[in-house]
Amino acid sequence: MKITLSVLKADIGSVGGHTLPSRKVLARVEEVVREAVGRLLLDAHVFHIGDDIVLLVSHTQGPRNPAIHELAWKAFREGTQVAKEEGLYGAGQDLLKDAFSGNLHGLGPQVAEMEFAERPAEPFMVLAADKTEPGAFNLPLYLVFADPMYSSGLLLSPDLRPGFRFRIMDLAQTERDSYIVLDAPERLYDIAALLRDSHRFGIELCTRQNLHRA
Repeated sequence: MKITLSVLKADIGSVGGHTLPSRKVLARVEEVVREAVGRLLLDAHVFHIGDDIVLLVSHTQGPRNPAIHELAWKAFREGTQVAKEEGLYGAGQDLLKDAFSGNLHGLGPQVAEMEFAERPAEPFMVLAADKTEPGAFNLPLYLVFADPMYSSGLLLSPDLRPGFRFRIMDLAQTERDSYIVLDAPERLYDIAALLRDSHRFGIELCTRQNLHRA
């Protein structure tokens, strides 16, 4: 059975400027999401990073599923209503439309989703940030996928030993996507040199290299 992890976030109001959502707003959003656990969702966790409320949900509906996105939209809308009642700063500011159109993309909230066949032990990590520079995750991703002193699996696992392929985007190019593809460990120093400039360069994609390459 394939599992989908969906991470959906929005800023729908915060206390005293761009700080954090109120307890009542967070509680209302979580209440809406929790009502779907056992029916539409397998499990859910609601948290905040700065003033962004983040919904982490697992399900079997696949990515970009309208029912999942509608649930998130409903949770954010009801949380916004509480934020307005409390007079919070920027209530509903990330909800750019009044009506749900079937997908959250383009409506203000941000979405990241991944579908995979679950293994008996399947740990995962969600990195969340708010008001950071574009390459905020460069260092942790570099350490995990390129540094054997940090990630011993690169030495111990035959599947990981061939290394990883980094696609690094030049974020200063705003007219079109501009990126370079570099392999680790072969181009390790070049990867490190780019990722040190976290204002300009960010990891767009990291994939395992072909196990049978020469």
